[in-house]
Amino acid sequence: MEKVMTINRPLEDFAQFKQDFDVTHIEATMLTAPASKTTPSQEIRNEWDAWYALKERVVACSGNAQFGHAPSGRGTEVRVSFPYSAPGGMVGSIVAKALDKSPEQWITEDLRHFKEMMEAGEIATIAGQPVGSK
Repeated sequence: MEKVMTINRPLEDFAQFKQDFDVTHIEATMLTAPASKTTPSQEIRNEWDAWYALKERVVACSGNAQFGHAPSGRGTEVRVSFPYSAPGGMVGSIVAKALDKSPEQWITEDLRHFKEMMEAGEIATIAGQPVGSK
C-alpha cells in the first residue's frame, strides 16, 4: 500500500522529519528544533505532534516514509508505504473500511493532518462551529 501527498513547503523544511524516523529519538529532536525558524515555538511543537502521530502509525504498520521534491517545484512529496493485507481478504477489507478501522484510512487521515499543519499551521475542524439554519 502506498500513499503520496504533496505539501506546499520546500523540501528543506522537512530535513528534521526525514532524519527522525526512529521513534526513540523524537523527543530529543523535538527539543532541538532550529531557533532560526520564524514560526512560534508552539507552532513548531504542533508540527512535531502531527509528524509524530503520522510516524507512529506508519511504524505500527511496519511502513516507511520518504520525502522528495514534488514535480514542477510545487513543494515536497511525502510518500508513505507499508505492507497491508486485510484479514479475511476482500470481504475483510470492505468490512474494515466500513468500520473505519483500515490502516490505509488511518494513515491517510494522519498524512492529511500533517499536510494541514505544515501548510496552514493548524488542523482544520468544524468542532464548535454553529449549525446553519434554513
